Amino acid sequence: MRNMAATQEIRRVIVVDKEGKITETAGISGTDVVGGNDDGKEAVEENDLTPQPTKRPKRSETIGVSTDGNFPLDTEQIRHISGMKTNKIEQSFDLEALIAELMAGNPDVDIYVLPYGIPLTQRIKELGIFVPLNDCGVITDYLGKCFDYIQTAAKNENGDVWMMPLFEYGDGTWYIPDNMQKFNIKPEELTMLDSYMAVLERLYDGMGEYHYYNNAFTFMSNCDSLYDANYNNYETGDINFDTELYRHLAELFWPGWDSYASVETKHPLFFKALQQTAGSVTTLGETPDFDRDFVIFKTISMEQHLIETARIGSEKFKELLEGWRVLPFPKLQSDSEKGLVALSYAFVNPYSRQQEAAVEYLECILENQTDIVQLPLFFREDIEYYEPYYDVSVPAFQDIYGIFRDSVVKYGYSWEWYSDYITECQHGLISFDEAIERRQKQAVTGLYE
Repeated sequence: MRNMAATQEIRRVIVVDKEGKITETAGISGTDVVGGNDDGKEAVEENDLTPQPTKRPKRSETIGVSTDGNFPLDTEQIRHISGMKTNKIEQSFDLEALIAELMAGNPDVDIYVLPYGIPLTQRIKELGIFVPLNDCGVITDYLGKCFDYIQTAAKNENGDVWMMPLFEYGDGTWYIPDNMQKFNIKPEELTMLDSYMAVLERLYDGMGEYHYYNNAFTFMSNCDSLYDANYNNYETGDINFDTELYRHLAELFWPGWDSYASVETKHPLFFKALQQTAGSVTTLGETPDFDRDFVIFKTISMEQHLIETARIGSEKFKELLEGWRVLPFPKLQSDSEKGLVALSYAFVNPYSRQQEAAVEYLECILENQTDIVQLPLFFREDIEYYEPYYDVSVPAFQDIYGIFRDSVVKYGYSWEWYSDYITECQHGLISFDEAIERRQKQAVTGLYE
């Protein structure tokens, strides 16, 4: 027979340390504990960001999730909340191999996590290689509160909800208004490509202790993607890289490109976006180089300014918006061009042996998003959603919200645009015209694969 101590209700206790890391221990019946006092007594603290117990019974399945290694989810939190463990299955984005696996049916994979901007996305939708999520109220209700382009991306032509958006990346130009004035830079000069490049020319070697930061690889990639999204039509097959505008882009960036060096490339007008200190990369905003007193502007992903510097929703996190403003990534030649959001998504494998558990796994992510997804997200249209995590009255928040609201999802067949043809052109192995032709062929070949 059990004694009185053994009959007391045992509960799970969430403990949050000073760094925001969450651990789980067993405790006796009472109030959930957050932190503790120096005198050894448990301290009860109200914290809306602390994960709440799941409303449904916990499960025990291990969910196989296929990813390329870019998987910013807290799987321990998923296990704590839902009971389900995660088996991460690392795979490359080899198009033919993935299509063959999907068609053959790999029951070891329950959920696939992929970037939206690859050719496989369209094939998955066309061939119906997914478990429809229309009957999942958690997911459909969430999508109904997202920006229209997110809702559109999540459905196929028949209206089936085929995937759930997981992560997103959007680039912009963060700037300090007072420092811009010191250098007589007007914000609108950074909104169009040619005027942006003219500012870089004007500032080069004349900044002193002030700095601007950008990344040549990322910047060139974004320009190529903007061209692809705004000036090519993959639905009609109207794809043309042999235009005056694309040649202008190539002439601006290709001379500074060295694909065998590093992703920073060698363009003289661009600077590293991350600083190396004590053998490790330090996040933006944490080093003296990024002291806002000396930053003019920096063109980076909007998440990069916010991620890893503080826990989402904390006061330090909210302070990262203060004093800054944010502009969309420069347009190429027209104000009518749409900005791009790079989206990663999850879908349930129709050959999975545990489809119900896999869907609940996705539901768990949505219901506890800010505790599980380790990236700031701007999927939602309703401003009220952001109020616990940001000071929504700060101008920088309004800037970011507007950028994501007015964007579209990055998608194209030509995602491997950074091929060797650029280096071969630089080394005189092929002509500039031949390099342009190779870029064209790459896109058209991807279209009909």
